[in-house]
Amino acid sequence: MDGTPVAGKAWSSGQRLEQGDYLGAAGDFSTALAEGFTMGFSSKMASASANLLSRWLGNSSVKTGGNIALGVREYLGNFSKKVGGITWETWGTKNFQMQFLETINNPSNKIHFNLDGVGNVWKAVSDGAKGFGKSQYVTSWELYQIYSNPNVLNRTIFYQGGKVIPNPF
Repeated sequence: MDGTPVAGKAWSSGQRLEQGDYLGAAGDFSTALAEGFTMGFSSKMASASANLLSRWLGNSSVKTGGNIALGVREYLGNFSKKVGGITWETWGTKNFQMQFLETINNPSNKIHFNLDGVGNVWKAVSDGAKGFGKSQYVTSWELYQIYSNPNVLNRTIFYQGGKVIPNPF
């Protein structure tokens, strides 16, 4: 991040930009982009934006397609082995938020979400809607991202107690 001015928070606020406006440093761009994902951007734009930003930042994620295992950390190890999925420990090491969004928005990836330890799914989604770093649990934010993106939700298999369950939404 070299402080180069980029379109930042104005993206998510909807403010009209004028020539010569200074809009913030590159760090603001990633924040605004992430906010945009949760404000109704189409999944194609979200995916393209995440891919572009990820390449610019040099982040890695699951780009080739595969099984992604998500859920509460305490239940994730055995679950990922059961579904043959890789976890954030493999792809979410540099900029977790952007890598997560890029990974789930890759249509080649199949998502396996373990609901063990989540509790009430609707409470978790409501908590996750507060935003990354603002919700009580990262897993709630992940669940909200899946819930709010129909293309991702359609590729997600939910599990509870080690068994596949119907989509809880």
